[in-house]
Amino acid sequence: MEPIDLVEYDKHKKQFNLAGIIPIAGYQNEYNTIWPDYLNPIAPGYFPFHKSVMECAFAGCDHIWIVCNHDFIPIIKKYIGNSVMDPSSYQKFYINRNKKKIKKLKVIPIMYVAIDNKYLNNCTIPFSTLYGAYMVKKTCFKLSKWLMPDRYFVSFMTQQYNINELYELRPQIKNHNPFFVSHNNQTILDGVPSAFTFNNKDLYNILKWSKIKNNSSFFDIFSKIDKENSYIWEPKFCFDTKSWEGFREFLGSSDTENYKVIKSLFTNFKFNSVSNFM
Repeated sequence: MEPIDLVEYDKHKKQFNLAGIIPIAGYQNEYNTIWPDYLNPIAPGYFPFHKSVMECAFAGCDHIWIVCNHDFIPIIKKYIGNSVMDPSSYQKFYINRNKKKIKKLKVIPIMYVAIDNKYLNNCTIPFSTLYGAYMVKKTCFKLSKWLMPDRYFVSFMTQQYNINELYELRPQIKNHNPFFVSHNNQTILDGVPSAFTFNNKDLYNILKWSKIKNNSSFFDIFSKIDKENSYIWEPKFCFDTKSWEGFREFLGSSDTENYKVIKSLFTNFKFNSVSNFM
């Protein structure tokens, strides 16, 4: 991946564009199951990729990009679909000529990015994150300058916390300053896979100056991104379900008793039998 030339921010652009990235390709199984760990439910009918899509929606992302292996895209796409509702839609309405309140619904499109075959064998989650941001910028650059993301919001499936609280933090997330979700007083800057935002300048510098290897960690790649005027938020509870111990702690916690998928956000929420894909 070669860095794309930086495009100066257009001062006449009024709308802030936030792109959500969910890196799945390169995920290493820890539970020794016959399927990927992210296909294990974290609540009845609630899967880790549901959580990440909802996290991006509550954070205020304008479009969401899921970076995944090409052979698992059909399964995830059947569970999620092509779009999700913006939670703010339920608070916005207009009055028509008949003086009836009509909800002003905003749909967030979901795109799927398949990792190139030449990267599959050595792909990792940090690399998948950069690949997703690179493809988002490359695609939007070819379509229109008005689609260019101002910042990227990265969601990790293994980080579990009350994502609903992100809705109140939208002013801190959708601006030109960095935003970090902290886990045990540690962020992505410390090598912890925790949600964060970065901009095109950070992406350009990483691709230009970093030597991305197969074993490059989050700290190796993201420790030097811009953190000036950053906003760090620590949720009331946070669990890392990457390990089996963390997964057991998450399931046994009283904080997650009411953990569930918000079906109304998914425009075509429907479960299909896995046998349909065989």
